[in-house]
Amino acid sequence: SIREADLTLGEPLALSCVLKNIGKDFQYVQPHSSYRKVFISDGTTPYKAYEAFDRQNALSATDRVPRLKPGESESYSEFVLFSRNQIFGDKGPLSFLAFPKSGMFHVKVRYEDELGFAEDQITVKVHEPTGQDAEAWKIYNHPDMFKYVQFLWDPFGLDKSEEARLKNANEIKIQKILKDYSGTVYAKAIRRLPRYEEKGPIQPEPRDIFDQTIKELESEFYDVKGFGKDH
Repeated sequence: SIREADLTLGEPLALSCVLKNIGKDFQYVQPHSSYRKVFISDGTTPYKAYEAFDRQNALSATDRVPRLKPGESESYSEFVLFSRNQIFGDKGPLSFLAFPKSGMFHVKVRYEDELGFAEDQITVKVHEPTGQDAEAWKIYNHPDMFKYVQFLWDPFGLDKSEEARLKNANEIKIQKILKDYSGTVYAKAIRRLPRYEEKGPIQPEPRDIFDQTIKELESEFYDVKGFGKDH
């Protein structure tokens, strides 16, 4: 069955993607996020690509290409919030959110290289903020905030001047959310970012996004060389 996640509007979706070699031969998997793609649909439109920021396509001298033995796996993280493209063609202030309105969404996560691809799917239910979340949302709700939070997770595609502008515009807001609305979903999302993670990982709580929305996407990878079902 397809797995589900429950989010508040503006809350990021955090995915842990796991690629496992279930074949009989050694296999290499590419470490760069450009090989992992996210597609989103609201159920009434075709799947469209989610584009966070420009991502590197070439390996550097220090990159490690994992070589997986049969049965071994490699994990990656995806943080889905701000999209460079307007996925659903909206023109409003939330149009660059991956999930710009309340309702049901369908997400496909795909790893693809020259040998083939692996894919898994998750359903996301988004609802409007209430209570303290609604109060924090008044501060958090701005395209520059979404862009900055996304950048702090996935730091590609912004020049130094744009990074500085976003930091100056949003650091005071972030500190207010962390101080005055510490129990909200937005504060918990911010504290997952390396810059604000002071005392190690926060223990999962019932509404913690990393308790509710991290999904191990262990996909079967089909090709003739064994990175797939045993022959």
